[in-house]
Amino acid sequence: MPDGGPDVPLADPRITSINKQWSGCMEAKGFNYPAPVAAISDPRWKPDPKNIEHYMPSREQITVASADMDCKLSLNLIGVAVAVATAYHKQYIASHATELAEYRKNFKNRLAKATAIIASEDSH
Repeated sequence: MPDGGPDVPLADPRITSINKQWSGCMEAKGFNYPAPVAAISDPRWKPDPKNIEHYMPSREQITVASADMDCKLSLNLIGVAVAVATAYHKQYIASHATELAEYRKNFKNRLAKATAIIASEDSH
């Protein structure tokens, strides 16, 4: 994507505000996480790669995940995050219209070449 695609800064005040509200909600439920990603990526939930096929979440992990979802739903955290990302994406599209048109054209050309290569391989 031109310029690496749209960027949604985590420091956007709407994101920092909703994360702070989420953190307060989690704290009220007995958990201390600064942002949703911290709860999801808590090292305690990392499965043993040697035994991944038999992984079962602990009761504590399920409790934290339930609290996480309750807080996200009560605050409409996902709705806020999507709205913020959408605003940044629209700005990106508007400011990169020419580059995106060229990117689309080049992508279609590469896709057509790949399709032709696959078709020629299938006929052998």
